[in-house]
Amino acid sequence: MSIAGTVVILNGPPHAGKTSIINKVQSVADKPYYAVGIDQLFNIVEPVESAKKHHLSKTVDRLYIRALHGVISGLARSGCDLLVDHTILDRGWLDECKTFLDDLDVIWVEVKCSEEILVKREKEFGQQPEGPAQELNSEMYTDLDYGYSLDGGSNSVEDNANKLLDYLENRPMKGQPRARWVPRLMPFPNESPGHIVILAGPGSAGKSTLCRTIQELAEEPFIQFGVDTIIEGMAKRYMDTPLDPESMKHFKHPPDGRLGLYYMPPGPNADNPTRYMRQQLGPVARKFMGGQLCAVASMSQIGINVVSDQIFVYKDIYDEAAILFKDHPVLWVSVIADISILEKHERERGDRPPGHSLAHLMQMYRDIPFDLEIDSGKLTPDNEARLILNKLKGLI
Repeated sequence: MSIAGTVVILNGPPHAGKTSIINKVQSVADKPYYAVGIDQLFNIVEPVESAKKHHLSKTVDRLYIRALHGVISGLARSGCDLLVDHTILDRGWLDECKTFLDDLDVIWVEVKCSEEILVKREKEFGQQPEGPAQELNSEMYTDLDYGYSLDGGSNSVEDNANKLLDYLENRPMKGQPRARWVPRLMPFPNESPGHIVILAGPGSAGKSTLCRTIQELAEEPFIQFGVDTIIEGMAKRYMDTPLDPESMKHFKHPPDGRLGLYYMPPGPNADNPTRYMRQQLGPVARKFMGGQLCAVASMSQIGINVVSDQIFVYKDIYDEAAILFKDHPVLWVSVIADISILEKHERERGDRPPGHSLAHLMQMYRDIPFDLEIDSGKLTPDNEARLILNKLKGLI
């Protein structure tokens, strides 16, 4: 059981302004909100090549919509306050979402926008991965009881964000509690839970590539959801540390900086006993970290297979994962590589400072009873994925 977060679902077509409103609320709200939504269906959880082949529609593979609803439930039940970007096209989607969130504090917000403005924005900014804005606007399911409505076409982003925050602060509760103590996992386990494959290793070890390869080669669908996902949904105000070790020495955190995910300069010093930069998690980042683990367990609980990349920088994160996954079919995989390979991948990526991966390697908690160890410097991603999938078959 845990104190659940509040779920604010902004429902509307692409280019209605939902993402802008969410970003603004995240930046000015007096409490942390995590952003999750329909765009993750195409950018994160679904295999890249599969997502490119279709747009959002009433006939889109329900597995991915179900996964999204499972993620929302898992994050909220772990205590995360959520801002959800959704485009409900079907009564079945709505019913499922409401079922998964039945005992939670949920606010449905309509984000409307004229077709003229939708078309104009689409021409200016390009079509969203979900599909043509005008087409999806006409297909949206309309029989929905909203608590609040915003005009994403006529009002400014700032006005809409302020209106939404004011409503959330002063909304009628109709006799219901704002804070709710609920089961951390949904109270209806699936008879056949989905498999969880945990890929644990430092940055630049090849985990993300391996996740995608498993999705492509597996006979059954796998959803990708892990540590990178949680970073995508956090407000930038909680991730402000420069990654250059020299810059870290003189960096002063703003008020929210130490609440989130940040790095400490190499030591030894009072904060960091090692000579490598060290990742630190404030209470906001740690709550979101636990939320993504709960989301993985929730998807498994409703019969969805998940492949999840993780960096267990502290023992307590692994301990939480082990407790959450203990009643689920889970395969623990260590993904390692020689330091020279990590440094090579780091240079090729170009978005990490020198020493970032080595710092992860030195900090990671590694006393884990892994089922399999993969050396990404010795195998191709295809061979790595086949080893994992064959190992998984042996456990079934």
